[in-house]
Amino acid sequence: MRGLPATARILLGALLCTACLACPGNDPAATQSQGPGGTAAAAGDGSGTGAGAAPEQQAATPVRTATVERASIERTVTAPGEVVALVEQRVRAPFAGVVTALDVVVGDRVKAGQRVGQMVARDAEAAVAGAREMLRAAQTPQERADAQRALELAREHLVRSPLTASVGGLVTARTAAPGDRVSEGQELLTVIDTSSLVFRAHVAQSDLADIAPGETAQVQLSGTHASLPGQVHGVLPGIDPEALTAPVRIDLAHRPASLAPGLFGTATIVVGTHPNALVVPEAALLRDDVQGTVRVGQVRPDGTLHWVQVQPGLSEGGRVEVIPVGGGDALAAGDVVATAGHVGLPEGARVAATP
Repeated sequence: MRGLPATARILLGALLCTACLACPGNDPAATQSQGPGGTAAAAGDGSGTGAGAAPEQQAATPVRTATVERASIERTVTAPGEVVALVEQRVRAPFAGVVTALDVVVGDRVKAGQRVGQMVARDAEAAVAGAREMLRAAQTPQERADAQRALELAREHLVRSPLTASVGGLVTARTAAPGDRVSEGQELLTVIDTSSLVFRAHVAQSDLADIAPGETAQVQLSGTHASLPGQVHGVLPGIDPEALTAPVRIDLAHRPASLAPGLFGTATIVVGTHPNALVVPEAALLRDDVQGTVRVGQVRPDGTLHWVQVQPGLSEGGRVEVIPVGGGDALAAGDVVATAGHVGLPEGARVAATP
């Protein structure tokens, strides 16, 4: 610069000063805005939603909620089955003979002691048939008179035996017809006692330990809307080794007129009851299969989420009994818990309840 004229040196110096002032490191305002680590702080008023923001400044996550309740909750066992009759009468021929009348058909209802048909003995019927043949073959007046007399005597001694139902109920089978020749003891009709209809449920062997006489039950028959109340009578013999089920008799409190043997349905048996359980919707439970724990997200009055570890108990109709691990009052009736939108939220996260 010594060889330059004085005017040139002055202009060059002014240019250098201007360049130094334009450097960001020499800007006093920029120096004041740097943080302790030499990095410029974020612009704004400090109300951002980053991880470093205070909980009360974080954006609230919308969640759906429900209220913790005290309620009676039941444990049930469900099993398919069918309606069966405990009492079934088979109307049989009292002797060998001919059925002269059957007054009922399948589906008819009869009363105890009601006449349902009639029979004649084979020997008596044979005597009448023989006298008729004699009368047909008679050729003289005397022969015809003798044959007519024989026919009248055969008819007088004809044994007619009525057939009666010993129980009142429903005719479910008819295996003979008027005019049939039957042997002694042959089955003619089947009548079931409708007052003896019960529901036979096929309960899994794994649930048999919980089944006891006197337990209440509800029977829902296929194609019907109303359920029939009942009570467990006991476990019946006849375990099915292939299906691994055992028959359980359920006595019905009442039997509608439409009830008939063979109707299929489902029995729900109450095997346990907790009368004052702390219950939440099933959707409130979050299970950690790795840790083997279950938690619920409690929404505190200040709008933050608090995780409470619980032990699930009985479940019924989408509700689950919960027992806080460690006891205490970590969860109580009236508390609000999240049921949707809370998966993955950390402890203390801000939440906002939505309908």
